[in-house]
Amino acid sequence: MVQRGIKPNVVTHNSLMDGYCLHNQMNEARKVFNLMLSNNIADVVSYNILINGYSKSKMIDEAIELFDEMPRKDLAPNSVTYNTLRKGLWESGRPQIALEFFKNMCSHGQQPNRITLSILLSGLCKQGDLEEALTLSEAMERSR
Repeated sequence: MVQRGIKPNVVTHNSLMDGYCLHNQMNEARKVFNLMLSNNIADVVSYNILINGYSKSKMIDEAIELFDEMPRKDLAPNSVTYNTLRKGLWESGRPQIALEFFKNMCSHGQQPNRITLSILLSGLCKQGDLEEALTLSEAMERSR
């Protein structure tokens, strides 16, 4: 692309980074992300892609670091960011932190959607907290 005088944009970089994440090549994905940061073109989607890649690669600490970095870059996590990280936390055996992120999400004005609630219910059931899952499910029904 560059040889043809076409400058890659955020979508091009995000696509490349997502491809690396899908193939579990997190070091390469991070290189693309760092390039985006140095060119000041990383956006919320960029962070979401890399957080998802780290979560699926069981590199949850790196995902949390990225999440924590977003406000310093004047980017607000969205429901996709929260849901992706929360799912990764449940799958990596950190349910308490996943629940803290749920509370954090709500306190920052992000409303839980069906995906959010599905992740919470699934996580609670997987850790054997069926009573809490039932309570949450009943609360969801009442709020309809």
